[in-house]
Amino acid sequence: AWVVKGPLSKSSGKIQVAAEGELAVVIALPGAGSLAGRVELAGDARPSGLHVFVRRSGAERPQIPWSGVSPNLVALESDGRFTLNDLPAVPHTVSLCVPSRDVPTSPNSGTSTQPIFRELGDVAIRQGQVTRETFDATGLTPGTVDVRARLNGEAAAGLVLRMTLVDEQWEWIGGVLDANGAHVLGPLFPGKWKVSL
Repeated sequence: AWVVKGPLSKSSGKIQVAAEGELAVVIALPGAGSLAGRVELAGDARPSGLHVFVRRSGAERPQIPWSGVSPNLVALESDGRFTLNDLPAVPHTVSLCVPSRDVPTSPNSGTSTQPIFRELGDVAIRQGQVTRETFDATGLTPGTVDVRARLNGEAAAGLVLRMTLVDEQWEWIGGVLDANGAHVLGPLFPGKWKVSL
């Protein structure tokens, strides 16, 4: 329990503390459970670079979930399986995600891509239990693009490559062309993408 001192008044659901008095505040949190899932992709596709992100149903997605930082973001194993522990026992929305990544824009600077999400469905996490769920993502099976660029007849080495989903400027990934003017971009969800250098 937290002890809040001072005369209290309640306004718009908030507690305001004045000069004297005290109140014990108990915050009840929902119990926790786990999610053990598997994402099914088309054919023999491997989920390289794909993650699963979960959030409470109805909650907004964070702008930039980083792999290894967000406790609700986990990389898929080679067979598409994943496990997330210590989730509140409430309904959650599960999404397939290509996380943010750093992309250099010059030798001394860079930027970060926005994460790309595709929702897979909702699950109910049960207190003290492992919820097991399989998600059909065959229609979301990503691919890659092997880009080779030339400039004035020479390999366009060192240029920054960017692919943006048409009609959705915030969904993009990028990279730097190597000494041969080549770079492989992916994973990319199905859709129409625009290439720019």
